[in-house]
Amino acid sequence: PRGTGFLYISNSILAQDIMPSHIDHYGCPVSKVPSASYYQQGTQLQSVIEFAPRKGAKRFEFWESSISSRLGLGEAVCIAMEEGLTKVSHDIQHLSALLRSELEKTIPSIHIYHRESTTCGIVTFFCEIVDARTIQTTMWKEGFELSTVPATSTPLDSSSTNVPDLVRASVSYTTTEKDILNFCK
Repeated sequence: PRGTGFLYISNSILAQDIMPSHIDHYGCPVSKVPSASYYQQGTQLQSVIEFAPRKGAKRFEFWESSISSRLGLGEAVCIAMEEGLTKVSHDIQHLSALLRSELEKTIPSIHIYHRESTTCGIVTFFCEIVDARTIQTTMWKEGFELSTVPATSTPLDSSSTNVPDLVRASVSYTTTEKDILNFCK
């Protein structure tokens, strides 16, 4: 789930005292509150506030998180380990390839985005005659959850490829071939 994940950092890297790209008051608490005279509107916080990063990997942790998402991640890991990572990977690659080919075969106005460079379970596409939001809304009513990727979320890529807003479908180890065929009807 979004906002969860695993981080592995070797002790040799941790020893270099690297800083996380995003910090909060748990992983890198403020060690001293600056006086008001040091801070003026527009001043970079890093030049005014002193941080005291926690030792070890704790400096990468956040205070606030979604407990249900963490529990979901834990359950997903348990299921993936039961199924076997090799099988899960193979199944997802097979199902996403089936989804790509079925979409193109059954709906001529569909164009798969990043077809050649994608082997994961994310299938991104656009339609020449129906906009992304309409596809998402219509498929939601049919029981399929999709997301849209606005062209503005990847402005450099979108400007060079000239694609409209995209639709994103994700297959997982719970997806079946029947699901794929029903999706493409």
